[in-house]
Amino acid sequence: MRRSQDQPALVQLLLDRNASASIADATGSTALYYAALSGGEAAVDLLKAAAGDGFGAAVNVANANGETPLMAAAASGATEVCALLIASGADLGAKATAGDHEGSGALDIARRNMKMQTATFLKTKVHLLLLLLLHHHL
Repeated sequence: MRRSQDQPALVQLLLDRNASASIADATGSTALYYAALSGGEAAVDLLKAAAGDGFGAAVNVANANGETPLMAAAASGATEVCALLIASGADLGAKATAGDHEGSGALDIARRNMKMQTATFLKTKVHLLLLLLLHHHL
């Protein structure tokens, strides 16, 4: 069984025992970051439900390297998780501030990791965002 298939049950067990989904480890990475990294769409959904209205802020919490859950999902090629995070307010323009991905955003990371389906999806979203911004400024 793949690790991401086990995640929802583990996340639900922890949430049922009143664990906080927002606690970070020593690297500053949250449960949402790890769920996104492993492509765990169901686990991301559970964390979203647990966070309620606060989920929009949680999607942009960066770890010590400035990497966000969207970057983690992009690195693993989890296109569906990327879509969920973007729909929840993930910042497409965020850039990692240190480490292997320093200066790179989610699109760059997907390309570097050869996750071309995810890169194509993210490129489309970035282009749409740019068109909206351009239209707003006209």
